[in-house]
Amino acid sequence: MFGLVLGACGGFWTGVREGWNLALMENSFSTGAGALPRLASVRSGRASELNRAFEFDVDSGLVWSHHVLVSPLAEFLAPVWGIGASARNPQAIMRLANYRKTYPSPTKADVFDDVIPTATRREDNQGSTGIEQRLAIISDMIKRYASSQ
Repeated sequence: MFGLVLGACGGFWTGVREGWNLALMENSFSTGAGALPRLASVRSGRASELNRAFEFDVDSGLVWSHHVLVSPLAEFLAPVWGIGASARNPQAIMRLANYRKTYPSPTKADVFDDVIPTATRREDNQGSTGIEQRLAIISDMIKRYASSQ
């Protein structure tokens, strides 16, 4: 019985760790593919498109670090995954929060209003869209981590 439990735990640990590595590999591909339009923007002098993409990356850094910080499993699973606690680095979070405090997010709650007609838009039960939740998390991270200068 002990051998079975040990084998199952070892298999789970190896599977989760390998799965995480594969996810990072997939993410690297996505990052590389996402770099192509940014490089094209640089070559053609369209800095506003490049700026918008980087601003979205700053917002994403704040949002995903929030999710890691509030996750009760992150502390336990990080060693299994073999990753560092970059989202738990207060100096890095502070840099993102200070930047976002100085330069407010260009993302607005009505960002999709010109794409999705109001009559066909589906509201969730809590009355809050994903964009509004994202902006609330960004605001909270700024309050918690930005310096008060």
